[in-house]
Order: sequence, then C-alpha cells, then structure tokens
Amino acid sequence: MTEKKEPIYIEGAVDEIIYCNEDNGYTVLMLDAESDLITVTGELGIIEEGEELRLSGEFVEHPRFGPQFRAVTCERKLPATETAILKYLASGAIKGVGPTLAAKIVNKFGADSLDIIENHPEKLSEVKGVSISKAEDISQEFKRIHGVRTLMIFLSEHAISPSAAMRAWKRWGQYSQEIIKGNPFVMCENGIDVDFGVADKMAASLGISHDSPDRVLA
Repeated sequence: MTEKKEPIYIEGAVDEIIYCNEDNGYTVLMLDAESDLITVTGELGIIEEGEELRLSGEFVEHPRFGPQFRAVTCERKLPATETAILKYLASGAIKGVGPTLAAKIVNKFGADSLDIIENHPEKLSEVKGVSISKAEDISQEFKRIHGVRTLMIFLSEHAISPSAAMRAWKRWGQYSQEIIKGNPFVMCENGIDVDFGVADKMAASLGISHDSPDRVLA
C-alpha cells in the first residue's frame, strides 16, 4: 500500500505572474518565499502580483521547466506593506490604475491605500488626476475583484476548486455566494459541474436538510 504523502506548505508574496488562464484559473507564478523564488503552478484563480499566499502541495520536477511547486490549496490575503501594495496596484490588477497612478496613491495613503480604495473612494479624488467619478470606478472594480476572491476562499473551504468558483462568478456575479449558500446544488448545473457528492457535503455543513426539495431535485 502506497503511503500517502503529507502536503508541504510554503508562504510568500507573488513576485511575477507568468501565465494565467482566466477560464479555469490555472496559473504559473513566481513566489518570493523568504527571498527564494519558487515556480508555482495550479488552479489558483485570479492572482495578482504583490498578493500574499499560503500554499499546500508538493515539489515536482517538470521535464522541461525543472523544479516546481504544484499547489493543491491556496490561502490568500491582500498585500499589507507599502511595497507590496505598490506592486499590486502597478501590476494593472485594478482597471484604471497603472504604475504612475499607483505610485501617487501609495505616496498619498501608504499602507492604508487599499482600505481607502474600498471604503473611502471619495478620498482618492485628493490624488492629482483622479476625479470623483474615476475614484468610484476604481473602487467598484476593486470590490468586484475582491468579490471573486471572497467567493473562491468560501468555496475552497468546501473542497470546490477555483475554476468552479470562477464559472459560478461568471454566471451569478456579486450574488454568487448568497445563491450558493441558499442552494449549494446549483453548483451541479451544467457549466459549473461540481460533483453532487461535493455539493451534498457542503449542503450538510450549511445545515440544509437531507430531504430538502433542492437536494431531491438535484
């Protein structure tokens, strides 16, 4: 009997996104883990430079690209330091914010920049070249991105992949989590394609009755 390998955990900041498939979330990136650059692959969803990640998985040897870390799970959080926030904003993660504007925002608000963008967008108009309407657009785009991230984290707790989370977001947008919490079996629909057993475990953990009409229908 083959002994099951214990997962390896690594942590660090995303240094560079090499490849990202927006349809299924498959990503190749460089992770700065205590000054060691590690090539990471896996269905990680929409990841941006500067994000902090905690990954579980295993190291493998790719025949062409050499040693890589194949990630199975991904815990993520927004950058917290000025340097990481600047890298995140300058990467183009938020539509309408490029390197020049990113530098202006971080110079003005420092480590509070993301909080300002999310919760106090009117203050962005204090930055030269940012109108009230543009500030609101930036804030809404950030909240949209944050919504995708929040959905992925929520579904990962129920063993549902980032690719399925992205398909759900494309279908239901900002209402995805509310819809899924109300009826996890919608994830079994064509186009989302989550296995019934996985959805059933999720439903049980959310306190949905075994004889629920939604379960019977699914």
